[in-house]
Amino acid sequence: MLEKPTNVSEFFNLFLKVLSYLALILGPFFFSAGAWLYYSADGLSGNAVEVEALVIAVEERRGDSGTVYRPTFEAEMSNGDHVQYTGNTWVAPKPHEPGDTVSAYYDEASGIIRSRAMLEQFQFIGRIFMAIGGIIAILGVGAWVRRRFFAKKLD
Repeated sequence: MLEKPTNVSEFFNLFLKVLSYLALILGPFFFSAGAWLYYSADGLSGNAVEVEALVIAVEERRGDSGTVYRPTFEAEMSNGDHVQYTGNTWVAPKPHEPGDTVSAYYDEASGIIRSRAMLEQFQFIGRIFMAIGGIIAILGVGAWVRRRFFAKKLD
């Protein structure tokens, strides 16, 4: 269990110990969240066919950190059918304007249409989370190894 520090030096040592354990937990969490974002976007584009989609409308609402947007796409399939899709994903900044024709992916099994720009945005955010998680985990492992094997033992 953690002991109460009695001076600044003990407080600093306790802080670094807790920080290294926190990094060991949060690093893999951030990395996993980023990998999920990246590969879920990559999985959609891998299983879907590329289509040209028309942005019919862009809904907007006030989110916790500003305005978020949700486009409605319409795509024409090779058989001439028109498919519309309004997802449940709200994004910022505004990805498209109504009337834009964009490169998109259509997954026939799920009916999802996502624009290439939105998928690239998810992959970019995923890469950022994976990088931050990797750095935090490496720092946490380094701090833990240093404390475990190289720190002076106090009697």
